[in-house]
Amino acid sequence: MDLNQPAPGEGPVSSRRRWPQHANVQILQSRGHYSYHSLQATLVRRFSGGHYQVAYTYSHCLDDRSIGGIPISNLALAKGNCAFDIRQNLRATWGWELPFGRGKTLGTNVLPAVNHLIGGWQVNGGVSLYGGIPFSVVAGGNTLNNGVGGVRPDQLRDGNLPPSERQVTRWFDTEAFANPGFRLYGTAGRNILAGPGTKQIDLSIFKNFQLTEGVRLQFRTEFFNAFNTPQFNNPRGAGVRVGAAAMGRITRAGSEPTLQRTQRQVQMALKLFF
Repeated sequence: MDLNQPAPGEGPVSSRRRWPQHANVQILQSRGHYSYHSLQATLVRRFSGGHYQVAYTYSHCLDDRSIGGIPISNLALAKGNCAFDIRQNLRATWGWELPFGRGKTLGTNVLPAVNHLIGGWQVNGGVSLYGGIPFSVVAGGNTLNNGVGGVRPDQLRDGNLPPSERQVTRWFDTEAFANPGFRLYGTAGRNILAGPGTKQIDLSIFKNFQLTEGVRLQFRTEFFNAFNTPQFNNPRGAGVRVGAAAMGRITRAGSEPTLQRTQRQVQMALKLFF
């Protein structure tokens, strides 16, 4: 942090510093606090030919590691929701070997050629349902005259809209925030809003061919976001700036490098086990 941070006001910045003869005086501190509480539950069931697993987490994470846009005389204002504070997270996976072919319930005595056709099939899936990632709103301008960037706005009321009113063109209550008064710090907290959640279903189909006793060939097709459900990202840039024409608007979706929160992706692979 800048230990020589000037107070807001008129005139030359240096006259409002603790040590007027110096500019920024940067200090590194080993400080900060995380608080994470959660309820976690997991259900696992394995059975002949398949399995399923369901995991649910309800949690809340707080920290004070970001001190941008606040006076260093009151670091308590840094406390807010963690950048990865996702309150509810439900993940479920399953796998099932279809009961067709030799050694299975149906078709246990079929000819080898028929077994290659109907046997060795496996279906798998996964469901990801989790809440949005928090974000902050920034003021449209800086009247502090102290060189501090990322000034917070004033918060007039709860900026979260009811779920039925949220749209990509107006994700949060834009009238709930205003630029702070002249030479004043804003009152809004950090990470007080949450972006869109994730609703994604992944599916895969495997076909196994037993070539010899110790050699198996597997063809697999995997569908990420199989139903092509839109996965919108948080507002950012002008979307979180007070007074901007695009305030409250979401302009991006997906996270393609991770195959999560993305448009439908289809992937095929051929694997040889020996």
